[in-house]
Formats: sequence, C-alpha cells, structure tokens
Amino acid sequence: GLYYQENSPYVKPDPRCLSPFKPFDTKTCVYVGDETLDFLLTKRVGISFIGVCTGLTSREVFARDGVNPDQIFNSIHEVHFS
Repeated sequence: GLYYQENSPYVKPDPRCLSPFKPFDTKTCVYVGDETLDFLLTKRVGISFIGVCTGLTSREVFARDGVNPDQIFNSIHEVHFS
C-alpha cells in the first residue's frame, strides 16, 4: 500500500497513521521515506526503512539519525525491490 499524509487523521511518527495497512508483516514490509520522521515511525512499528534524499533530508542527516548508510539512496529510482 501507499501512505501519504492526506489519507490518515494521524501524523508521523504516530504509529496509528499506518493503521489502514494493518496487519502487515514486519519481516517483509518496507517503508520508503524522505524524512527522519518516516524513519522514527518505522522504528516504532518495527518495519524496515529505506531513506531517499528527494525531500529535505540529506544522506548525512539520515545517517546521523541512525539510518543504515546502505539503506539511503539519492532517489527512489535507485532502489531495487526483489
């Protein structure tokens, strides 16, 4: 599923903003986000995170805030899902 702020009364990093997508498998679910709030949300619900630097968050900020550098990409077009 796709999440965007307009489809939930809750805002990130409140885990309830993902309630339309529950139940989801925390082992296979991946959240792709462009800001640190996205990453904080994934930590709260226990799902994987991929950071993309297409918003206001840089690679350095993502890494400083705890995102694995191997999971940070310049664009969604660089992310390969299998």
